[in-house]
Parts: sequence; structure tokens; C-alpha cells
Amino acid sequence: KRRISLGIKQCTNNPWEDLSATYPLGTEIDGEIRNITEFGLFVGLNDDIDGLVHLSDISWETVGEDALEGFTKGDIVKAKVLDIDINKERISLGIKQLSEDPYAGQVDAYRKGEVVTCNVTSVSENGIDVTIGENMSDFETPNFTVNLSGQVALVTGASSGLGYRFSKVLAKCGAKVAIAARRVEKLEALEKEIRDDGGECTVVPLDVQDRDSLRNAVDVVENQFGVIDTLVNNAGMVDAQWAIKQDDALIDGVVGTNLVGPYLLSNEVARRLIKTEKPGRMVNIASMAAFSISPNSASVLYSTTKSAIVRMTESLAVEWAKHHINVNAIAPGIFHSEMADAMLERIGDVSKGLPRKRICTPEQMDSTLLFLVSPSSECVTGTCIKIDDGQSSR
Repeated sequence: KRRISLGIKQCTNNPWEDLSATYPLGTEIDGEIRNITEFGLFVGLNDDIDGLVHLSDISWETVGEDALEGFTKGDIVKAKVLDIDINKERISLGIKQLSEDPYAGQVDAYRKGEVVTCNVTSVSENGIDVTIGENMSDFETPNFTVNLSGQVALVTGASSGLGYRFSKVLAKCGAKVAIAARRVEKLEALEKEIRDDGGECTVVPLDVQDRDSLRNAVDVVENQFGVIDTLVNNAGMVDAQWAIKQDDALIDGVVGTNLVGPYLLSNEVARRLIKTEKPGRMVNIASMAAFSISPNSASVLYSTTKSAIVRMTESLAVEWAKHHINVNAIAPGIFHSEMADAMLERIGDVSKGLPRKRICTPEQMDSTLLFLVSPSSECVTGTCIKIDDGQSSR
């Protein structure tokens, strides 16, 4: 046939030949996700070479294509070099190998045929998931922590009052916090406070009465931090008007802000938690007005919506218990906040008429919030905790 084969690429150095020296096994690299496929992530090591993080090497906990959740093309990720095959021009990377194998040593503790006691955690058409061993009963003493590292939190109404304080507390305890409200300038001031204190947060403009705004906010947080597993429904609006004098705009505003918004947002967050099979914590801010109202209080609609929030909390807790999503509520009495202080300006100082002659501050709610969002409250769901400093009757 008298043929001669020529090559152009052979006139330049083969980048794969030096790869083993440049990236020894075990090297940790930072690279851009250049492509996401059904079998893993392609991460760029340099201009010419991509490495593959196979589905099985993404997470210890999440398997299959669910492991791809939270990753977006263009993200910068850290990975470890697992293997280099120069002949096939393949490099294998791992993300889960950056952390310790939580199952290391556990398999060796059991023998084939051994009878063990286990706890069924989920049942599906593919089989039954169970937990065995130390996770059944071996807890720290005391079994309590405020370490929220790894949690992704969204706080609504974060521009002032309780939401402002809650955001700072969650970030201080290690959570990545998305601070959401309409007043962006106030959120930016809060963001600076959190970052200056070493926390991690992002500003998310949000109008809880706008359904598209709610769904977009969840997308924004998920793209930046990952799936939201901690939700604080704090945004609220008072009526401060006798029922028969309320116009449609006020009614729609109070119901939309206090009830419809939290309901829709809770569902949107839960939908994604269920899809990724992740547990979650939700805390709805109700009010002692959900349980009592005085004849001189022009707050019928506010009281009604907060009562509905308590019932929503109980109902969603029942529906989502099987998905390990805990839904609880906090019902504050009179605490200093932008909304409460505005009310006190109208009606005067009421502290002298209270049993303890004082009005408490948001800081005195820190411990309750942290308990409900921390791993320590694993078995607490469908509960409303009243915090009113003894201000109300029972």
C-alpha cells in the first residue's frame, strides 16, 4: 500500500507523560467543573487535561446521581488525585476522599451470618436502609452541641429584629447563612458584620409575598451553598388595625407575609431535601398572639395568621417526619425588635404591667433557636416553644 503515517501532536511534548510527576497520587487540587454527566464530574487540572470524579467518589453518604446535587458547571471544587493511567490518558479524582471514611472499621466489626439489632431508617422499592452499631445508643454526655458546621441556613426577615440576630447566631456557630429580606442595604450591613466576625453568608433579596421571588431565592442559595437544610421563617407583618377597618391590601399583605409565604417556602425547601434524601430543620416564628388576644389589641388578623403558623408547624411535622425533616415553632412574647418597638411607640411603655417589669431582647432567644436547629433536637418535631418571660396567662 506504500503508506506513511505522520503525526502533528507528536511534535510537541505529551502532557500526560509529566502528569505523574506534576500530580502524584494523593495530591489535592482545586479545579473548575467543566462538565457534569450522568456518571460524574469532569474537573480541569490545566488547559489541556480534565480529571473525572466518578459518582462513587463524590460522597460517602449520597449515592448515584443524587450525589451530583449541589454541583454546577463552572464551580471550583477541591479533589484528590486517586489514579493516573497514562496509556489510556485518564486521571481519576475523588471528592469524598478529602474526608475520613465514616464507615472505616465498621465492616470488620461484624461477621457474616451474625444476628444484629438494627434501626430501620427508610423503606423504598429498592430495599430497606438500616443503621446498626454505635449510632443506635452511643451518644456524648451530654448529647448537646451548637456546632452547625456543614449546615446551610436561610433566614427570612433578616434585615432587622429577630431575623438579624438569628442570622448572626447561626453564622457564629458555623452554618453558611443566606440572609433574605426586601431591604438590601440593611442586609449588606448585616453581611459585613457576619463576615467581619469570621462567618460565611450571602445576601438574597426576597419578597415573601412574591412566589417567584421565593422560588428564585431557594435557587440562588442552592447554587452558592448547596441544598438548604435549615430554614427560619421569620418574616412577619402586623395589622395594627381593627378588623372591620382593614382594607384588602392590608389583609393580603398580612396573610401573604405571615402564612402563605412561609407555607410556600417550607414546601420548596422540603421538596429539595426529600429529593436529595437529606434531613432538615425548620423553625417558624409564631407569636404568643397565636394563643391569646386582649380586647384592646387591634391584632385579630395577626393573631389568626400566627395561630395558623402553629398548626402548619404541627401538620408539616407529621407529613415530613418520615423524611427526617423536623418542623418546630417559637412563639415569642413582647421582645425588643423593630416591629415591637414601633408598636410600643404607639401604645406606650407596657413593661410596668408585666410580671417581671421588663421587655426582653432577641439575644435571650439564642438558646432556643440553636436547640431547634442543632443535631441535639433530632427527636423534637411538631413543637411550639413559648418564650414570653411569663408575660401571658396559660
